[in-house]
Amino acid sequence: MFRVSGLLRDEPRQVVRDADFETTGEGTDAYALASAVASPEHELFPHCRRTGQ
Repeated sequence: MFRVSGLLRDEPRQVVRDADFETTGEGTDAYALASAVASPEHELFPHCRRTGQ
């Protein structure tokens, strides 16, 4: 698993493709710090496998 911050939703997908992986599914999670005034942030967790395998 890798963690990417500050990218638009399609950018991590391109990083996965560029690394010769294919996305087989995705999970998301939202979180916010208890002391934060900002809106929750959403994380994308791609489920991947190497292409050609």
